[in-house]
Amino acid sequence: FNISYIYNEELVTARNIPWRSQIALTRLKKDFSLVPFFTDLDLEGLKKVRKQIIQDLIRPLRNAEAIYHILMNSDLAVTEEFKEAEIDEEVIEALAADLLIQVSQTLLKETFRPEETEPVQGKSVTLAKQFASALNLGEVKGRESVLQEYVKHKLISAEQLPKSMQQRIRLEQLTRKFLQDSNSFLTQFDKIQDEEKYLRVARALMELIPELIRRDHYEAVLEIIHCLDRHFHEKEHRSTYAGEILDEISKGETLSALKKRFLIGKMEICQTITPIFLALGGRSVPHLVPILVRSRDLLVKKNAVEIVAQIDPTTIGLVCNKLNEKGSETRSIIDILRVLGEIESDEHLQPLTNTLLGYLSHESPHIRVEALRVFFRIKGAEGKSLYLDLLNDPDIDVQKEVIHCLARVKSTTALGKFLEMLKNSEDSPSAKTERLEPYLYKALGFYGNLQLPGEGSLEDFLLATIKRQLSIGRLKFSTIKGKAIKAETIAAICEALGNIGTNKSRKTLQKLNKQKDSLWQNKAQKALTKIAEREETAA
Repeated sequence: FNISYIYNEELVTARNIPWRSQIALTRLKKDFSLVPFFTDLDLEGLKKVRKQIIQDLIRPLRNAEAIYHILMNSDLAVTEEFKEAEIDEEVIEALAADLLIQVSQTLLKETFRPEETEPVQGKSVTLAKQFASALNLGEVKGRESVLQEYVKHKLISAEQLPKSMQQRIRLEQLTRKFLQDSNSFLTQFDKIQDEEKYLRVARALMELIPELIRRDHYEAVLEIIHCLDRHFHEKEHRSTYAGEILDEISKGETLSALKKRFLIGKMEICQTITPIFLALGGRSVPHLVPILVRSRDLLVKKNAVEIVAQIDPTTIGLVCNKLNEKGSETRSIIDILRVLGEIESDEHLQPLTNTLLGYLSHESPHIRVEALRVFFRIKGAEGKSLYLDLLNDPDIDVQKEVIHCLARVKSTTALGKFLEMLKNSEDSPSAKTERLEPYLYKALGFYGNLQLPGEGSLEDFLLATIKRQLSIGRLKFSTIKGKAIKAETIAAICEALGNIGTNKSRKTLQKLNKQKDSLWQNKAQKALTKIAEREETAA
């Protein structure tokens, strides 16, 4: 094998450069000077020799700073056969991908120092262009940051960047301009009369939206949507274009980005995204329905249901019906109905009345319960007769909800049934009636202290029940028939007395309140407080 050697007196010492670079340049100069002795080489042969010499030199070098100085001083190795630009080109071509990045970064570091303010000229610019070309040609990973710095310092033009980077830079510039003064930007957009220009700017805004979402600038997104929607409803020449852009927004990356953020399930994010979905109106519904059906996050599902209910409530009914047809989506229907029951505005629920009526006879008692809650929210006292019919539902949980609904609308017919059920429970107790007792007693508290024909007031009835079923003196759970009274029932009676009781109830409640750690103690205490407040108000 051949060994290239140099003598000390041959070292290139014309400039103050690192010793590794000095040796490398000296070797290049010497090896290049020997090439003319190969008289049988043609032009292509000379190129191959030049490439081989440079590759042999660069291959063992792993120091980016040394390679940088070789490039910056490659004119010291020039011969008649090998020119400076050709040497630079071959050195850069011989670099591995990682060294291309490292030497590029060294070029930036050495070229731009804080104390230097003069614009860069000369070889640094030439090398930057060559590096940019090599980085792009090899699609070197991590090149983006280096190339951006080259553009920033005007070593290369933006046109020398990959198309994707050029687009990203334009997007960055547009985003910065828009966020600096969105009002001014959209005001100028409002004034555009030329259709071609309007469409071009509108598409730019559409491309801007995903970037704004990525940066969590949801208010800025809403401004754009509102502006386009206003143009769409103006019915002028640009109305068609605005509609097309809104349609594209609803089908493209924008809605995907919004959905992704929405599904995170954070309250503050959902609240800021909700107005955007609402502004898009019916265009956003197809994207929300899958969330409404499949999401297991109740907060996300709640927000999706509320949005769809405001935009198109009938869609929720259709979704529930389709889920019901599948037969295996009971959980999803229950979740949707539960969320509907929490919506503050009844106005959006009105179109769902017929759907809910169907669910009141559903085979699943859980669905019947949730449907009844929402139906009551919508209809209230208008549904009295229906509630009375449902009092005969075979499921006890449905009956409990029906009792609550009838009590809240103060149905006197239902009151008679409640009292009858309670008396029958004492005479002919059963497991089912015992479970209903607390809810029946609690329901009495909604009616006020009514007078019962031949029986005194509701307060008298409740106090007589305690006296009959509980020995106040010893506070033992016993009756003359030996039936044990549940603590939940006593607590429910205390709660009812808290709502309707007078000074007459105080003595009994005080005795019940003395029972520490009992289930009813807290209820008795609250009842005494309520009675005292009413007396104070009356006085």
